[in-house]
Amino acid sequence: MAESQKPAVVFGFIGTIKDQKKDRLGKQQWRPTISIFKTFGQRISCFHLIIYPDDPSLIDLANELKDDIEKLSPKTKVCLDMSDIYHPWDFKEVYEELSKYCKKQKFNTEKEDYFFHTGTGTHPILICISLLIETNRFKGKLLQTIPPDVDVEEGCHQVNLHDLPISVIDHQPDKIRDDTRTLKSGFDSINTDYNRVIDDIKTAAITSKENILLLGETGTGKSVVALQIHKIRQERFGLKQKPVDINCSTITADTAKATLFGYKKGDFTGAVKDQAGLLKQADGGTLFLDEIGELPSDVQAMMLTAIETKKFKVFGIHEEENSNFLLICGTNRDLDEEVRQGRFREDLLARIDFWSFRLPSLRERLDDIPKLITYYMDKWSLDNENRWITFDGEARGVYLQFACDKGTAIWPKNLRELNHSVRKMCYHAGLNDYVIGLDIVEKEIRSLKGSWNKTNSFPLIDEKLVPLLEKSDKIILEQILQFLRDGGSLTDAGKEYFSSAADSADKNYSDYVKKFLTRCAGKLPGGYRYKPENGNGYVLKKG
Repeated sequence: MAESQKPAVVFGFIGTIKDQKKDRLGKQQWRPTISIFKTFGQRISCFHLIIYPDDPSLIDLANELKDDIEKLSPKTKVCLDMSDIYHPWDFKEVYEELSKYCKKQKFNTEKEDYFFHTGTGTHPILICISLLIETNRFKGKLLQTIPPDVDVEEGCHQVNLHDLPISVIDHQPDKIRDDTRTLKSGFDSINTDYNRVIDDIKTAAITSKENILLLGETGTGKSVVALQIHKIRQERFGLKQKPVDINCSTITADTAKATLFGYKKGDFTGAVKDQAGLLKQADGGTLFLDEIGELPSDVQAMMLTAIETKKFKVFGIHEEENSNFLLICGTNRDLDEEVRQGRFREDLLARIDFWSFRLPSLRERLDDIPKLITYYMDKWSLDNENRWITFDGEARGVYLQFACDKGTAIWPKNLRELNHSVRKMCYHAGLNDYVIGLDIVEKEIRSLKGSWNKTNSFPLIDEKLVPLLEKSDKIILEQILQFLRDGGSLTDAGKEYFSSAADSADKNYSDYVKKFLTRCAGKLPGGYRYKPENGNGYVLKKG
């Protein structure tokens, strides 16, 4: 800290016991807050003394500290900040209130250095401040004061002082961040299904190196969770390499082998130098194959061998390479159905499906949307020089009513779509004093409705055929078709609507849905059947 020439702004909680002039026995004692100013008070331009609100006697102590600080460092401005932390040992309350407190500060790191004093405050306060530093919400470092090794007498003072970067804490055995928070990327979900699957993923990540298959619609966060799994395993198992990922839908049959397994110079036109494939690049780390259901069929057998033996042949030659990688796969397809249709190898599915987890769609997490909106707004602010965005008046309520409506909020692109929606409103707010007004919200709602109407441009059921169906069949049929149109798989539709009726022995949900669709079609004249329509689920058509 002494090397910097910039003024310092220090924050610290009042030491309800430690900052008293005398201890309980009436003996002069070392005072952590005062010790800061005995060491380098002349550099501190401003000191924020944070006070708990539930003890009026602390006001007297705060004023006493303020007087003592001003005597030691007359040029320092002392601010007495009343906090809203009524329970300083409650992690949830402490984190939420400190987040709000940090958000109100106007940090200018080009002109000032910022520090948070660790000599006072409860353990939850210090842990939460460390997390806020790590997420860049408090733009500074920890400042640690240490008491002298001998008893403090009148006129005697000793202190060791240093700024403490978060990395020091981050590498301690009792690390601050827990694995659940890591998997959620810092988002505090309240959705039961999502929290349950995250807990299951955490168990798989911290206890094993086995293959993990992440299921779910596009935009549900599979790639983000895969990256977080790598971070957990990196710490648990000492992985040395960065994660390597590829979306299998972006590679063709012609390029897949070279991309995955590598090639040598001159193997084909354009191969001007040796190139290690993704499998080799992932040696000692994690390989994430997103949308593995799109992997070309002729490459699937080669991948099976590589997964089983950790050995593979470089494209175009007989040279064999080794790669000890941990595998995570993702897909929005029903791989069981793909196997039945002959498009995916059954043995490959069996190999990658040691652990499998389905991430719920946003439609199944509507209760998380209010918090997700705040989460995405905060991320936007951090990405845009701490320009904090707020909603104006009823704007937030109007957007929430639309976004959380179980009947109309289909969110076909899931979290990705909600994130984009919030970010667009934030950018518009940047032209409006960083306030999201009702006009911005209404414009975004119209945009989303227009997009969703394009997705749902074809009818679920021909109205002329409705009278030919039993009422109960019609209700279930409409729900299933909407589910499939929204990107759900046949298997997931079966779990949703026939979990009690499906054969408990084999749980072939996909087959049960298809039989139901066939039975409905069989009651209609003219050879109607259900078939895919433009990748948007199934529709009743002739032929």
